[in-house]
Formats: sequence, C-alpha cells, structure tokens
Amino acid sequence: MLMKTPITFLLLSFLLRSVLSQASSITCDTDEIDAPLAFQDGDYLMAGIFNIGTMMERQEISPTGEIVNVEYCSREDISVYGIQKALMLREVVEKYSEKFNELGFKVGYIIYDSCRNFEVTTRVSVLISANEKVIGVSGVDRKDYMRRSADITASMGIPTFIYMFNDAQMMDDNQYRTLFSMIETEETEAEITIKFLKEMGYKYVDIWYHEYSEEMAIYIYENYVQTVGCGHFAEVTSPIDIPRIQEAYNKTGGDPSEVQLILSNSLATTKKMLTHMISELGFTKKVYIFGVSNGRKKFLYEYVSILESDNFYSIVLPLPPLLNTDSGIVRTRLTSNWTRSKDKMDELYKDTQLRTCPVVDFNGDSILDCKWTDWLQYVSSGTEAILQSLHRTLNNDQDPSECPNKLRRKVFNSIVEEDQTIVVTMNEDLDLHVSFQSKSVNIDYEFGVYRAQTKSYETVGKIHQDKIDITNPGALEQLHYQKTCSSKCQPGQFRLYDERIAHLPCCWSCQECGNHSITVEYNENTCHSCSPEETSNSNHTTCLTTKLHYITPSSTIFLCAAPVIGVCSVAVIVISIVIFRNEERPIIKASDPGYLYMLLFGLLMGMAASFIPLLKPSLWSCSLEYTLVLICSTIITTNLLWKCIKIYGIFVSANSFRKPMCEGFFKRAGQTWLNIGTLTLVAILLLIDFLTGDGLGWRSHESQIFDHSQRYLICQGKSDKSMVLTALPLVVPTLYFIATLVLAFKMRRFPHNFRETLNIFGATLIVMLCCVMFLSGYNLSHLYLRAFLRTIVIFVTCSAFLVCLFVPRIILLLQKDPDIEAEKNEIKASVRRFSTKKAPKCKTRPSTTDALPYSRIEQREAPANA
Repeated sequence: MLMKTPITFLLLSFLLRSVLSQASSITCDTDEIDAPLAFQDGDYLMAGIFNIGTMMERQEISPTGEIVNVEYCSREDISVYGIQKALMLREVVEKYSEKFNELGFKVGYIIYDSCRNFEVTTRVSVLISANEKVIGVSGVDRKDYMRRSADITASMGIPTFIYMFNDAQMMDDNQYRTLFSMIETEETEAEITIKFLKEMGYKYVDIWYHEYSEEMAIYIYENYVQTVGCGHFAEVTSPIDIPRIQEAYNKTGGDPSEVQLILSNSLATTKKMLTHMISELGFTKKVYIFGVSNGRKKFLYEYVSILESDNFYSIVLPLPPLLNTDSGIVRTRLTSNWTRSKDKMDELYKDTQLRTCPVVDFNGDSILDCKWTDWLQYVSSGTEAILQSLHRTLNNDQDPSECPNKLRRKVFNSIVEEDQTIVVTMNEDLDLHVSFQSKSVNIDYEFGVYRAQTKSYETVGKIHQDKIDITNPGALEQLHYQKTCSSKCQPGQFRLYDERIAHLPCCWSCQECGNHSITVEYNENTCHSCSPEETSNSNHTTCLTTKLHYITPSSTIFLCAAPVIGVCSVAVIVISIVIFRNEERPIIKASDPGYLYMLLFGLLMGMAASFIPLLKPSLWSCSLEYTLVLICSTIITTNLLWKCIKIYGIFVSANSFRKPMCEGFFKRAGQTWLNIGTLTLVAILLLIDFLTGDGLGWRSHESQIFDHSQRYLICQGKSDKSMVLTALPLVVPTLYFIATLVLAFKMRRFPHNFRETLNIFGATLIVMLCCVMFLSGYNLSHLYLRAFLRTIVIFVTCSAFLVCLFVPRIILLLQKDPDIEAEKNEIKASVRRFSTKKAPKCKTRPSTTDALPYSRIEQREAPANA
C-alpha cells in the first residue's frame, strides 16, 4: 500500500517502469541532468543520491535561432565529500560482488547526482522508484531533500537508509514504510543529552545549534533547561550567525552560563564560534559539551588550540564509533584506485583530487593524502546492511521471479524487524556489529572529558539509549560547579539579575511583583501587567476583575433615602385626595383644581425619578430616570408658567380697567393645549436624541478614576457630542423655568389667593439655587456619590414645590369649621386693597365686579352661591 505518494510521481513511476525494466544497459549523455553519474548493471541494483554538482544556467541558441537560458548541472565546483560518499557506495557494492556471484546473482549500482537541487532530487527519486532492479537506496544527505526523496523511494517499498539527520516523523511507518536510519532520532539524542545534564546537576545551559539540529535543541531547552533553570538559545548555522550569541545575551539578560552546549554540524563554524567566545565575549571557566555530530576525537585538539588561553575550561566529547573509527580497508581501495577511469565519477574525482590533494608515496604506491568526510562509515554501514540482508534472503532459496516489492519488504524486515546484527568491516582487525531498534541504529558509545588543568583526555563512561554508565567518576568530579546561586522564584515573583556576579550564570534575586502585575510560572523574568479593569490578588499570581460599585438595597444611602422618598410620595397622593375632596372651597377654585392636579402629577413623577438613581444603573434604569425627570420638569414648569401668565394678565388688566388680552389662554382649554404642545415638542426632541444616538444618550457606563482602581457603574452620557443631544429636550423646561422665575419675582407682592405668586417665587428660587450648586459640584464629586446627588437634587426640587405651593392651602383646608364666606371675602378684600388706580371716564363705567381680577374669569368657574 502506497502512503502519501503524490499522484504525479506514481504516474511517472509506472510509465518509466515499463521502459526501464526492458533495458539491459543504460546509455545516455552524461551531461544530461537526470542521467546517472555511474552505472553498473546487474540482477539487483544498489542506488544512491549524492550532492555533488551545482545547478547552473547558461545561454544557448535554440533551433529557431533564439537565445534561451538552459539549466545544467555544473561540475566545476563539486562537493568533494559528496563524491567520496558516492565512491564509497560503489566500492562496497564491488566488494560484495563475489558473494552474490556464488549464489548466481549479479549486483550492480546506479548513482545519481542531485546537483544540490530540489527538483532534480525529486526526478531521480522517481527514476529509482520506477526501476524494478533497485533493491536499496542510500538517501540524499540534505535534510529538506531527504524528506521528498524518502517519501518517493520508501513509499515504493524500497529499503532506504539515511545517515546524517533523523527525527521521529521520518521513522513513521505510515509515511516512510521502508526507511531506516544509521543514527538515532534527534529526540533520542536529546534525551541522552538531558540524562547527562541531570547526572551532572547542570541547571544553567546555553544552547547554540545548527539549523539541522533545531528539533533536538528545542527539545532539550523546553523539556529540561526551562524547567530546572535558565539559559540562552540561538541558531548558529554558519559563521555569519555567530553575532546571534551576543544578541541572545542582550535580549534575555543575565550572564553566560557555565555550561555551553554546542550542537553544530560544521567544524569550521564551531572553531569560529569558540574563537568568538574566547576573544570577543571573554569566556572563562566554561564547560563545553559537544553534540554527536561534533563528537570526533580528531577535532578535540583543534578545539584545544583555540581555548588554550583559558586554563580552567573543560570539554565533554561523545565518541560515536562510526565517526571515530577509521575505515581503513575501503579508504585504502579508494586511494589506490584513484587513477582508474571506469566512469564519469572517476574522472570528476581524479580531477578534483589532483587539484586539492597532494600525492604521497607510501611503500612505493602513489596515493592521495586528502581530507575525508567522516560520514563515509555511515554510507558504508548502510550499504552493507542492505546487501547483507539481500544476501541472507537470497541464500534462503529466494525465488528470483518473485514480485520485486515482496523481495524488498523481506530485505527490509531482515534489517530492522528481525533484529539482525549487521557486521560492518571498518578495518582489517575491526568489525562493528550494528543492530537496529525502532528502525534506527542502536550503537552504544563512549564519552570523555578533556580538562585544561590536566591537559589530558579521559574516558568517563558509556552512553546507552536508556542509561549512562559512569566508569570514571573522578574525571567528572572536577566538572561539578555550584549547582545553584539562586532560589526558585515562585509565581508572583520575578527574577532580578545581579550584574555584579559575573562568574556564575543566571544569578538573580526574587522580587515581588508590583501592584496590578503578576507572574504565573516559576522563574519568570518579568511581571505581566493586568488590564485596566483588573488588579492583582495579594499573592500577585492572578489578575482579578476589580469590584463594581453602585448603590445597593443594603447600603446606608438606600436605607436612608428610600423611606423618605416613599413618605413624600405618599404625601403627594394624600394632598391630591385632600384637594379632590375640597374642590368647592374658594381657595381651591381660585387656583384652578386642574392646575393643582397637573402640579401634583409632575411632583409624583419627580418623586419616582428621585428613587431611580438608588437602583443598579442599567440601560433601562438610566433611560427611565432621564424620562421621568423630563416629564416632571416639563409638566411643573409649563403649568407654573401658565399660572404666572394668567395671574399677571388678570391683574394688569384689572389695574388698567381693560379686558385681558388672549382671554382664552387663561381658561382650562388654554392650559390643556399649552401642556399638550409643550409635551409634544419635548417628545420630538427626545425622539431625535433616541434615533441619532442609538438609544437615549443617558445610559449606564463603567467608569474608573484611575487604571486598576475600583470600578463604578454610573449613569452618564456617551460622549460630549451625544450629551448635546441628550440635554436638548431639557431646553424647553429650562426656558419655562426662567420665565416663571422672572414673572414670579415681579408678582411677588400680588395678593392673589393668599399671595400665591410669592410662594411660586420662593419655590423657584430654592430650586434655582439647588440646581446651581448641583451643576457646579456634580463632576467634582466622587463617582459613587453622583447617583445620590441626583436623588437629592430631584427630591429637594419636588419638596420645595410641594411645601411652598401646597402646604399653605392644606393648612387652611384642614381647619375644623371653615367659614367659606369669610374666606371668600378675605380673598376679595385683599384684591381690592391691591387695586389703587381710578377707573377711566367712559360712557358706560364697568361694574366693580368686572374690575376685580377675581370677577370676570374666575366667577365663571365658581359656583352660583360663591
């Protein structure tokens, strides 16, 4: 079953399979990109993909005469290490040829150059997968190419091995069924490193890694360093990345850790990194731990030469056997046969070696003295694993005509699933026995320590997949340092680094977070601020939403104010009943019962409005408060203005012996129309505020004096612009109030109905003073008290009108035996004393009754016996 194989690759593979399966040999232009670099036919082929040439472009003239850009694989700057690996694969296959000849089979090879190009790697992987003779593949050694190539070859059931990079995903049976690795996964290597760090008690570790070791570095940092201590962390793939080391220290603060874990894949980069640490950063007394890729004994003294200025450093070096054992037999064959020209690969190799390697004479044989890649042993061991497994399978009476994929699966199972031991011949007197676990090679390896004080390297122990055996504890004793210079900072604290201590890593003191800031993890470097609506708890470990304050039914303000408002509301209702039962009394008729009822209704609305601020502010309560205040102020000011105009008009007309102007306005119908018109105008303005402001502008809002302080739920306008629309309906009652105040002041000495105008003036003056004080101090008051201030001003306003306008009447109405006739005569006498002007001469002198303010209009509304 093919897993995750692109459809395009499948179609190509089936198309090429029918062509290549009939070919007994391959002949093609070796300059073609996809042509094999080396090929030897056989019953079974060992394939390899290596990074040797470089993809380039050149201009050529097309058959039509146009100049076009053509891609080609340039061999001018080839990878010496890449061609060495290819030669190694060829030599191993040739070494095993005799063994297969004894079984009656012939093995060959087919080697491709990836040209260090992703597309070329993909195409040659398809070509390999389409060739039924291919029994195994040496995977490309570039990580991003490797995944695509293995996805194709392993999905076709071809045993494929990798040897430079490995992770848990590539060992997934569902995606890469027949892929195995000559090295452990990065996660396994990370676990081994963590075991050593725990063994030594290292808690402060800086990690510098190559991009291909990123997963391993992240695993160590997240699963160990961050949980037990601290450290710095950065990718240093090439020399141009070395400044990132200083940037990491600048970014996170603190001093360089005593332990430096270097997971680099390049000797040149590692050497420049160490040089920078010593000369530029002033590193001293550090423990340098190298990863498996750098674990080569021959590198040790190159590191030592760089660090020699520091007399107190130490190096911990792992020694994987495949990287530290000289493959003498195969290398000798490569060096002794360098002059042959069997195929294109030999010509490229010879040309390159002659330009880069000196020729020396050992015992009469001319051989090349060159640098060799240490990964040759991995290519050799992987190739031998496949060929040994194929030999065992064929030796067990394998039917040559069997389905290729079935044979490939048996070969793969013989390598990894049957736990076979692969014997890798490294030298004439050394064979390595390699076995696999979970499709990865399982080789225990030694590690040692070099200390500058002793100038010697000592083997310390052996690293296994599940444990570390320490055979020389004395060598490790000198590597222990003060395991901690600081205590673990608890949640609610942050680490404050002590810059005075330069020789110990990550020294800090634990400081409590300030107000309104928290930390939730151990050993955090900074405190996190709470949002403006939140504050920290006492331990500074979590942000709590600040309490929302408003007047509640259990508060002192509510318990004091609500009963008073209730009593006054009942008083308004009682006064209404008293007036209703005494409508025939002259003191009531003189004031007009309809006028009194409208005032009482407005006062009742005001009492209700004064209670609303005591409730929890919400959209409906704030809107209701505003509406009730508007109704109350509109009704009271409208009717007071109407009454003042009526009294003023009547007295002015009586004093000048003229008929009142606009006589119909002073009647009940005029009062009714004035109320209706005013309320209609106010309702229109209120509707404008509602429609233009997404509801009434007066609404509930959460407010704070300062960030993180207590929050208060209050009623207020949305914005300065919306407040203009919100205040617009109040303009009409305000103008009416001012006009009433002016007229009442002018008529304060009028004797109408026991000096009623004086009472109106006194009430409006009290209300005006109350409103001025309220408006001047409202915005300066505490947010919590603003609702209570609105309650007070509304209540005082209503109480002033109630006391000034109704209490005098109620006192007279509550007399036990009222003398209605005397009451009427007293009203008339006071009016006669007020009128001092002589009547004008005219043909028909108006009667005395018509000249009195009480006679013309109010007599019509009085009963006959009045």
